Amino acid sequence: MNKHNNYLAGNTLLEVKDAISSVIAESQPTDEPVLIEEGYERFNIMQYGKTYYGLSQNEGAFEPRKAKNREYKKCFSGNSIAVVKNAISAAMRTQANSIDAARWEPRLVHDNYYGFNIIHFGDKYFGISQSQGEFDINRFHRNEYDHCYQTATADEIRNIIDKVIARSNTSREPILVEEDYRGYNIVLFGDKYYGVFRNGEAFDVSRI
Repeated sequence: MNKHNNYLAGNTLLEVKDAISSVIAESQPTDEPVLIEEGYERFNIMQYGKTYYGLSQNEGAFEPRKAKNREYKKCFSGNSIAVVKNAISAAMRTQANSIDAARWEPRLVHDNYYGFNIIHFGDKYFGISQSQGEFDINRFHRNEYDHCYQTATADEIRNIIDKVIARSNTSREPILVEEDYRGYNIVLFGDKYYGVFRNGEAFDVSRI
């Protein structure tokens, strides 16, 4: 992740979003929990002080005292957003491995992520172009899909899709990908994504 003046630049949409979340968290009072991301694999990502937490949405509201005393059944902590997300993903894979494979059913994680559906099946995640129809694990193993990707986490799938979109971008003009993400607009220009603070000014190519 690079900063171009007040632009936050990255290779993927998620890199930029994580950078935006970190900038916002750093500007908040350290004695109050800050919600970084809601609903990541059914967990909420929080920051309290210099520590990040991933709390299952089934655990109720985040309380720093309970997290410190390990009173939550499903709560992960680390010194970065990525560390917490990786811990959550590892726990989800362990849970999936404990289920009889015959009972596995595809679960839609994200409908229409820039033209792709993200599916959780077993301990893997799959990104399949919506033009390819419904997900079928047997078709995947027979290599019958033109655009279908497999990874260990949903975010890895999103990163792949982001890079596919960026590589295929032939426009010479900035493209607004997402408007007002926590006070920033996210723009695709060339093969990079940029987080631009919303101050009323247009995206300025000369500043990158």
